[in-house]
Amino acid sequence: MISVKEYTSLLVLLPSFLRCNDSYIVHYTPV
Repeated sequence: MISVKEYTSLLVLLPSFLRCNDSYIVHYTPV
């Protein structure tokens, strides 16, 4: 069971991580 603080930080970090990951994928995969 995760704490509220961990959950909140996860909610904050996950979108930015996904956004970075998306731009990484877009940048490095040939279209």
